[in-house]
Formats: sequence, structure tokens, C-alpha cells
Amino acid sequence: MEWCLLRHAESAHNRAGRPTGPPDAPLTARGRDQARAVAPLLAAHRFSLVACSPWARCRETAHLAGLRPDRWPPGLGERRLGAAADRHTEVDARLAWDRAPTGGESNRAVALRLLAALEPLAAAAGPGPVLLISHAGPLRLLQGLVDGVPTDQLGRIKIPLCTPSWRTVTAARLRALHAWCRSAPAPGDP
Repeated sequence: MEWCLLRHAESAHNRAGRPTGPPDAPLTARGRDQARAVAPLLAAHRFSLVACSPWARCRETAHLAGLRPDRWPPGLGERRLGAAADRHTEVDARLAWDRAPTGGESNRAVALRLLAALEPLAAAAGPGPVLLISHAGPLRLLQGLVDGVPTDQLGRIKIPLCTPSWRTVTAARLRALHAWCRSAPAPGDP
């Protein structure tokens, strides 16, 4: 099964270099232009299913790119950084597999909710590719897990704004990754 992964277009938080933003953060003027510019690339494909994070910047990206998402799984939402959301000094906390900032999520927690959201999408998809519109955090984890990146390196994967990337992942592979994430030891554990 082919998956097209698309991070939303630029938001004000992205422009300011902040690690994440609130769910209702709108796109910037540049972000709106990015979303319109990616429309022809996406229109060249016949997606069997389009799934979009329910967060505003993803919804706006989909709309401006001329897409009508079929599903809005909450599991595609951005990683919650809790107390570290607005502090650059704590951004390194998102690099940890099991460590989370106060009130936030670890990489494992994000991976588990993301994979739980993807399994029913894989089951519902038709013969064509699936398009996911999400955020840097979930997409870097998905790409890294599919590509076999060690858990202590997942947070270092760069996910460009509004640029499609492709992965081939079967439903069985998603289930296996989900099971692995539930039991994988933290880096450095025996």
C-alpha cells in the first residue's frame, strides 16, 4: 500500500521557529501559497482515501490544496509538548522515546496513537494510495519507524512543510510496528 505523507503548510508558529502550536493555529500567507502550490502535485494521484489531522492548519492546507478528506482521526494530531510547548530550551525532550515534558507526550505515546489511527485507515482504503495530512511530529515518527531508524534518532528526522513524501507500508507492517512500539525497550535498556 502506498502512503503519501504531507506535513501541513507554514503556520505562524513554524515561521517563528517554535516547536509546535495550538490546534487552532492558522496558516501564514506563505503557508496558504504553499498549500495552493502543492495542489497540482496531489491532483496527479487518485487517492483511495484522504485522512487529515483535525487541527486547523492541516484542515486549511487540505482545503487550499483542493482536497476533501474522508477521515479526520485525532491520532494524526501533533505531539503535545505540554510545559515545553513554548520553550526552545526543552525541545530536546521530543527526541526521547519514553521521556515526555510535563503534560506532554513521549515519542512512544505519539507513535502508539498514530499507528492505532492508521490501522483502520489501511483497512478502509481502496486500491489507490492513501494521503495523510499531518504534522512534523507524527510524520517523522512514521517515516522513521517504517525506515528502521533507531528510536533515539527519530526526533532528528526533518519533515519539510507541504512537501509530499512516499512510503510503501502494508496493513500487516503497520500492525507489526504497533506491536513493536508497545514493547520496544527504551534506548540503552538491555
